[in-house]
Amino acid sequence: RPALLMVWGLPGQRQEDVDASYRAAALATESLLIPAGNAWQIALGRDRSLRMTVGDGFHPSPLGTWLAALTVHCTLNGSLPPAPPLAVERQRTAFDLTEAQSRILHESACAAR
Repeated sequence: RPALLMVWGLPGQRQEDVDASYRAAALATESLLIPAGNAWQIALGRDRSLRMTVGDGFHPSPLGTWLAALTVHCTLNGSLPPAPPLAVERQRTAFDLTEAQSRILHESACAAR
C-alpha cells in the first residue's frame, strides 16, 4: 500500500491547506497518510523555539527530519517505543534537546492525525 509523507507548508502557506491537499491525494490513491507536517505544527505550538527548518524556512533541519521520522514510525506501528534516555537521544541525533523538548517531539509524532 502506498504511503504519502505529508510535508509542512512553504513560508506563508497554511498547514491546513497542505493537510487538505495531502488528505485528498491519500483518499484518491487509497494511500496511507503520514502526517509529518501536522506533527511539526503540534510541536511548534508547544515550543516555538524548536527549529524545524534550515535558513530557507522550508527544508528540514536535523530536528525537523527527526520529528518526521518519529511520525513515520508512529504511523506505521501505532506507537513509539519509550523515549530513550536524553543522553542516548543526544548521542544519536545532531542536536541538543531538553527532556521537555524530547517529550514534545515524541508526543507530537503520535498526536498528528
